[in-house]
Amino acid sequence: MPRSESILLVDGDHVVRQRCRELLESAGYMVFESPGATHARMFLRTITPAAVVLESELPDGPGGEALRFVKSELAMRQLPVVLMSASAEAPDAVDLAAGVLHKPFSPEQLVAAVRSVCGVPPAPSPATPA
Repeated sequence: MPRSESILLVDGDHVVRQRCRELLESAGYMVFESPGATHARMFLRTITPAAVVLESELPDGPGGEALRFVKSELAMRQLPVVLMSASAEAPDAVDLAAGVLHKPFSPEQLVAAVRSVCGVPPAPSPATPA
């Protein structure tokens, strides 16, 4: 995968952002971080990443509002967004998301979700001995 595949990671929890960043960088992505919806909107006005990984509950408002912002902008309408949610219920604006990750999720689930929305085929499974 080309190193130019960039991801905007939006989560109010610094520890979650740091861990997700490490996982996505180890999978070959360039990761930009945002602590909230306001910062993410400002970022997206200047740079369009390959995808956005967005927490459904941010310190400055619902992630669903940020997702609706992305989908309302003509230049970003096709931008895939993966929603992360700690709630057992469907997150707000889930119908606009390309995918949903329910916390806690495994490192493999995070990378697979991002690869999927970026159009990268899943990594092959190890061969099973006969």
